[in-house]
Amino acid sequence: MISIPTGTTTTTEETGDRMVLHKDGTISIHIDDDEVILRRPKMRELKRAQKLSKDVNQKRKQLTKPVRAKAKDARLLAERARNEEEDIDPEELREQIDDLQDDIQDLADEANMAAMELMFEVWAEVANMLDGGGDAFPDEFDDCPIWLLTDGEKMGDCMQHWQSAPLVRG
Repeated sequence: MISIPTGTTTTTEETGDRMVLHKDGTISIHIDDDEVILRRPKMRELKRAQKLSKDVNQKRKQLTKPVRAKAKDARLLAERARNEEEDIDPEELREQIDDLQDDIQDLADEANMAAMELMFEVWAEVANMLDGGGDAFPDEFDDCPIWLLTDGEKMGDCMQHWQSAPLVRG
């Protein structure tokens, strides 16, 4: 298991948004002028967060299946043309490959947006569980900073931090 040093800060220079892993196991997420402080979870809360994260990862794999299928179609078409298995007009071949590439890009964009929406749901639920009833975490997907949603590793970093940061003795 990789150890993430406490006090680690991830910052977005343009906005000042950042996530800070504190020595006491808490995590501060600064979004615009708001701060969300996530306390160290209890075991059932950690299990819930892990399940949510795992579910998102499985759904992401499902979302990319159509992209992979279209990419396979494009490879097979190019391979058939290379092997001259079919008498294909080069211009028609280019059009077919361009169409497949457009389809692949559209599917990838849709899958990426759906994955970010799923990640928002995970962060919103985790924030609701662990922020002490505060309302600093964005209520709407469109209000959430993209850096928190596109980097699937951030949730993993939090889970690892919660499991490795020693308790502060009082």
